[in-house]
Amino acid sequence: MFRLIFISRFKCIIRDRQMMFWTFFFPILLSTLFGMAFQNINKGVAFTKIPIAVVDNAEFKKETAFQTALASVS
Repeated sequence: MFRLIFISRFKCIIRDRQMMFWTFFFPILLSTLFGMAFQNINKGVAFTKIPIAVVDNAEFKKETAFQTALASVS
């Protein structure tokens, strides 16, 4: 039964050119374009450190949450 339904649907797809494009060729074309677009996605990005400074004044000493965040990152 599956084979009969499959063959009849395949014949319908082959008869209709637009349906054949969207069923077979568009996914192949789309996957090829995505593959070309994202093939070097990990090679082009490099992480660089940014030097920062923290001013040790009265406002910095009041912010304990910021101090603990800096201590956990350092």
